[in-house]
Amino acid sequence: MRGSNLFVRRFPNTLKATSYIQSLADFVLTATGACWRNISTMKFLFIICCTLIGITARGQMLGLDEGAIREDFSSLDIKSSRTSDNVYYMYFKQNSSTIAYYFQDGISDYEKIIPDDVSSLNEYVRLFNKVGVAISNTEWKEYVSGKEIIIIDLIYEDGTSYFYLKLEKQ
Repeated sequence: MRGSNLFVRRFPNTLKATSYIQSLADFVLTATGACWRNISTMKFLFIICCTLIGITARGQMLGLDEGAIREDFSSLDIKSSRTSDNVYYMYFKQNSSTIAYYFQDGISDYEKIIPDDVSSLNEYVRLFNKVGVAISNTEWKEYVSGKEIIIIDLIYEDGTSYFYLKLEKQ
């Protein structure tokens, strides 16, 4: 896929996902005593790995056009709409979250991740603590290249929690 190669070329920090997943696999192997006869454990590990790969790669879509994002998420049911301010966005459901990319001048400007439940929200917090620099309990910075930073804010609004990711160029 074109976007996956673009991730590695443009944002070398995506390679962190591999080491993070390896650490998770080592932990699960140790915790389960390497008892892989239990199919539930294998399914659980597979789901966690797929989720984390999607989470880590997702922020790297900021700064790309709609076509590149649609290509990388082509297996999902992607919908699009406009805000009340006439800002174009596309959104889709992935795992236990709704993801939305907002565009300005044809380029993804910012992203919203809306977890379905508290468990999903906590998984994102753990991930952002691992791949980014915590500024506060609700804000992180992920340095993706020498001149680009993803600002991540956890917003609590009207009984809903969501993550707001914005690409900031230096």
